[in-house]
Amino acid sequence: NGSRVLSPAMPAEEESNAVVAGEEGEETRGAGGEAPAATTDGQNVIAEATPEGGDAPPPSAGAEETLESTADPAAAAVTAADANMLSDHDVATGNALNLTWSFGFNREILGGVHNLCNETQQKMFMVAAHTGVLYDLRRQEQQLLQGHCNAISTTCASADKQWVATADKGADSMIIVWESKSGTPLRTLFEPHADGVAAMDMSADAMYLVTMSASLPQTVSVWDWTSDRETPVYTTLIDDYADLQTCVRFHPLDARQIVSNGAKRVMFFTWSPRTKAAAAAPPPPDADKDAAAKAAKAAMNAPGPLEYYSPSLTPKDFRKAVSPFIQSAFV
Repeated sequence: NGSRVLSPAMPAEEESNAVVAGEEGEETRGAGGEAPAATTDGQNVIAEATPEGGDAPPPSAGAEETLESTADPAAAAVTAADANMLSDHDVATGNALNLTWSFGFNREILGGVHNLCNETQQKMFMVAAHTGVLYDLRRQEQQLLQGHCNAISTTCASADKQWVATADKGADSMIIVWESKSGTPLRTLFEPHADGVAAMDMSADAMYLVTMSASLPQTVSVWDWTSDRETPVYTTLIDDYADLQTCVRFHPLDARQIVSNGAKRVMFFTWSPRTKAAAAAPPPPDADKDAAAKAAKAAMNAPGPLEYYSPSLTPKDFRKAVSPFIQSAFV
């Protein structure tokens, strides 16, 4: 009961032999001066009194009372039932939960499920909250891709199914590019937009990512994720339209063309060739070569503008009432 541990069926006259829990550092013994016999099951110390001048009686099943050990409170807190439900790793590290399987996926994410099957793998990718899930159809195994601080808001995959990118929105948002065969994170872009990413796509050659910020006024950015640069290659602010763009796609044959849409408006983007043309222009004959090289490099690294336009679409163009747009694609 926390203060005394009595042996089974202890006679009243032998009560003096009971083991009494003393203060920290105080030695407790029976009346005979000998320390009581004690056993442990790994979590609890089971002590029984030893009658004076005799051997310790055999334990009776269900009869003894136990005194919890205070040497390791963390270990004592895990009961035998809990230990059966937790892995050795969880008990050792103190983790209460360890995610091992995801049931279902987030159907609210546009394009949140990707078929990654090819000649080398039979996999699919989906999203569940903060976690990307690589499901091996052949082995019926899941690999959980974790690292986002917020719930994943958008995903995309390369045309060759080798790369998968995930992004989230909110504070400390990020973009992570994963290798689909091993599930290894290869590149992380921190805070691509102040409020996170609402939509994203990967170019057909898997060299570029295009992202849409998550709130108005929106920013559209093109990223060269295969390089070491942390800033977008091209970016622009959409400040004259109030329709939140929720889908963005590269042209499958020309990464310089991009289309996006919101519920009411479709927008087309092209990369401005002026920045690259200026960087590629030969320097004047009397210009310092080092200075010219630095200027050309700065021009190439500086974010360039994205030119865009949005045609007016009315029911007259379709000859019928127009429902809210969901997604767009080049045909």
